[in-house]
Order: sequence, then C-alpha cells, then structure tokens
Amino acid sequence: HGGGGQGPRACARKGIGQWRVVVETKERLQRLEQERQAPPPCALHYTGYDEDYGGVTAVIKRLAAAADFPVVLGGNPGFVQRQAPQLPVEIFPRVEAECGGLRQPGQALRVARHARGWLRRNRAGIFHAHSRVGLLAAALLAAQGERRVVGTVHVLGRQRWFFRLLARVLGPRLFWLSPHMPEYYGLGRKGWESCLPDCIIAPAPARPARGAPLRFGAVGPFAAVKQWDLLLEGWARVPADRRAGAKLIHIGGTSAAVPDPARERLQRRAAELGVADSIEWRPRLVPLDGFWAEIDCLLVVSRHEAFGVAALEALAAGVPVLTADAAGTRDLVAECGGGMFAADSAAALAAAITALRRDGIP
Repeated sequence: HGGGGQGPRACARKGIGQWRVVVETKERLQRLEQERQAPPPCALHYTGYDEDYGGVTAVIKRLAAAADFPVVLGGNPGFVQRQAPQLPVEIFPRVEAECGGLRQPGQALRVARHARGWLRRNRAGIFHAHSRVGLLAAALLAAQGERRVVGTVHVLGRQRWFFRLLARVLGPRLFWLSPHMPEYYGLGRKGWESCLPDCIIAPAPARPARGAPLRFGAVGPFAAVKQWDLLLEGWARVPADRRAGAKLIHIGGTSAAVPDPARERLQRRAAELGVADSIEWRPRLVPLDGFWAEIDCLLVVSRHEAFGVAALEALAAGVPVLTADAAGTRDLVAECGGGMFAADSAAALAAAITALRRDGIP
C-alpha cells in the first residue's frame, strides 16, 4: 500500500485531510478575489425633503464628509442643496416626509418600491432612512426580508407605539441620536453605542473676551415644537436690570425681506411683552462658525429636541448651553457641561438666565 509503514486507513485519512486543505484554500482565495472585485458600499440617505436645510441633513452631510465610500441623498423632485459637501441626489416620488395619518402608508409604499429598485441596481447599496415616511418604508422592506436597510430616529414623536414597532422590526439596524431617545419611547436606556457618531465638523473655539452685557443665541426654524413662545416669555421675565443691554439673537427662517407669518407672529408677541428691542431676528445661516464667536450662551428651550446639532456645535466651540431638562440635549449637557432648567417653565428659564455669570453656567 506504499504508506511508509502506515496502514491503508491512515493513508486514506491523510489524503482526505490534504484534499480538504487544498479545497478550503481554493475557496478562501475565491472569496478574497470576489471581495476584491466587489463594488465599494454606497449609502443612500433618504429624507424625503425638498432641500438640505436643518439638523437631519446636517447630520447626513457630516457623515458623508467622514465616509470613505460613496454617499447619496434621497429627496423630493427639485431637491436643492446649499450645504457642503454637494452630494449626488436620488430623486424619489414626492412625499411629505413627516406626515402621519392615513396618507403615510401609501407614501411609504411608494418610497419602498423606489428604494427596492435602487438596491437592485446597487449590489453594495444600503438604504438609510431618516424621516417618518422613510422609516416606515425601511420597516416594510425589512419585513419582506431585505437586510440592506437601516434607519435613524431624529424626533421625539407623540405616537410612541409607531417607533416601538420600528424597533421591533429593524432591531439593531435602528439607530438613535442620544441615549435619552430610546428611553423616551419606553425601550429602556441605551448607551452611545446605539447612536450615530458625532456628526459635526467642530468649529475652532474663538469666543473673544467681552464684558457684560451678555449675548444669547437661539437656532432653529419657526416650528411649534421649538417652543419659541416659551423663549420669549422667559426672556421677558428676566429682571430689567439684568436684561439691560443684553441681546437675544435668533438664527432661522427666511430673510426679513420675505414674508413669514410665523416670524411675524413671534415679533408681535415680543412687542407685547416689551422685549422687541432686545431681540434680533436673523435668517438661517450655514455654517454657524461665526455665530459661535458672537454669543456667550446658546439657549435650547424645547422639550421636544431629540439631540440638537446646534447645541453640539456650540459646545465644541466652547459656548455654554442652557437647555430644558427634558430633551435629548440633556445627554449632551451631562457629558460636556452646561446648565439645565425645568422644561415648559418660563420662570425657570428666566431664573437660569438671571443666574448666568461671565465665567459660565453655575
């Protein structure tokens, strides 16, 4: 049997073992070659918006700037880009990205069909949903067995059952912006590992030393969830001697030359409270680097703020943040330092502003 003193069975085992090594090595080389030839991953970040203004697209663009693979934005027909970097755009059927009610399932089905077609054309593509309709579309695709879908929750919504359902369907493929968010939805507190990474380009700390009076800032669109009425009420309650010469600068909305009913209503309310002269309304600004060098403190008054990209940028620039103790910004302040006041309380906001000192928030 020519086995060098070994029996036939030993020779057979040795031959089979060598054959397995050869086959496994060949298969491993084939897999490596396939991986080498495979196209790089491509992420399609879907918002369903008309333009790239706001915290959601700011997060996406910061992720794109740090990525070493192609990134595509998904939006409505006529999508407009103003923020850098400029990204390729995949046009989806027009939807109201954050709509609810009976229209939402139909709109999500249209988005899911378009996303499925894009995934078929892009073998290494990943569909990443960022809006309410997009998240439902991602859940529909995942329920049909599609694994290349993920989603990120950007809001503290009222219909908590909807987001708990998303968490059940998407599992670890559903991301958050802060550890507070899953706790808000009754899913228990999670760590930062369940959240998207830091999504800002940190501005250089450049606040010049200035004496009193202080300059306060507020950033965001004229949406009800931002609770700008609460900001005005709190600002008006600050004692006149502490508010004398101080300035509140709001960034957001359209230019003063363009009619804006929401801005005009807030301006009338400020006049009624007698604080119109101490408030400056500016149109939206991207990026905000120069703004951070101009203010002494950023005010985040909404209890509905899921995270706050503006708050993160302010903290990175060395600007203190005073925030409501009920929102996602609580996590940022707890990690990075700042101050908090009782949510929905104009009196608490006024007291916190009054107690502010030049060397930070006590």
